[in-house]
Amino acid sequence: MSGSAACVTEGMKRICADFSPVVGLRGFLHAKARTWVRINDASAESIHFHRLGSSYGSPRTGSVDLRVMLSIRVLNAPIASGAIGIISDHARRKTGYAYHHRFNAETGSTYNRCLEELSFS
Repeated sequence: MSGSAACVTEGMKRICADFSPVVGLRGFLHAKARTWVRINDASAESIHFHRLGSSYGSPRTGSVDLRVMLSIRVLNAPIASGAIGIISDHARRKTGYAYHHRFNAETGSTYNRCLEELSFS
């Protein structure tokens, strides 16, 4: 594993570890490495982090750019695919600006801002 790959892997672990207590306060449980789930009486809600560019091989830099995937599924839906999902790629604030879901795992640059924006602040 290259230096950047190891750094990005550790950065992903760190952001997930720091995010878990925040969503834990809202009833979400850390289900998998990058997935949190909250079960209600009639639905299951999930949050999943996907690192953009991860399907193109090892990272060449320490940059971590997250895609946040939100979904809700009705538990008694007659079909297994009875879910609604949203991805963060085109989500915008009321001001029109995008959310900041990226940071540099090598330098720590914008890490706190990324965690704050992921934390519903």
